[in-house]
Amino acid sequence: MVDDLRKIDKTILFCIFVGPVILMFLFVIYNIVTGKSTAELIMEDDLSEHFHGKIDTQYVETFNHGIKYAELSTGYKYPIFSNWERYLEKGDSLAKDSNSFQLRIFKMKGDTLVLDYRDTYRKEVRKKLGI
Repeated sequence: MVDDLRKIDKTILFCIFVGPVILMFLFVIYNIVTGKSTAELIMEDDLSEHFHGKIDTQYVETFNHGIKYAELSTGYKYPIFSNWERYLEKGDSLAKDSNSFQLRIFKMKGDTLVLDYRDTYRKEVRKKLGI
């Protein structure tokens, strides 16, 4: 009877400690196979982004991989793509509507620039997404 109890104890301990690890592994595999790709998630984030405001300051967050940010008058912190840095200056106004890939920059001199988020995607990602 004592040997049977030890087998049961081992089985219970195995189920308690190994079972959740196996279930977690299966869940991750399921999400990788059936979930959205990274490119699709990035595209959804870009489409959902919505902000308007004037650039008050620009700064680099060294603790966040050296990403440059523009802080808008509304308090929104906009991460600037490195290839877009040359277009943004303090005092410019930014406008990005949801369900749009376009960032409108209203320069202090009166000019307006329109930048497209799809231009920031790698070529293979654009090809995969059909854009």
